[in-house]
Amino acid sequence: MKSEFHAREAGWVPVDLSGAVEYDKKDPKSLAYFGNDPGDFLTFHFNPNLVIDSGLFGKKPVHNLQYPMWWWTGQGSAEPKQITEGWQVTTVPG
Repeated sequence: MKSEFHAREAGWVPVDLSGAVEYDKKDPKSLAYFGNDPGDFLTFHFNPNLVIDSGLFGKKPVHNLQYPMWWWTGQGSAEPKQITEGWQVTTVPG
């Protein structure tokens, strides 16, 4: 189970609770799973029933939280709408 918490002046600290289970809590190797993350785990959020509060326009259905969403008033159209996404996994020397 991966988790994280925010520590003031340190930022987001990763914790892999399931990885540390194999070590006794007194074993220094168990700390390798606290505040140390190789960055090899990527997750996205998807929920076809998600509803968020848009602020001025009330509750709106959204399918995921990975792309920008907007609501506005007035005349005109946002069509054609185009959202381009992309990501690439690379090996970092080190």
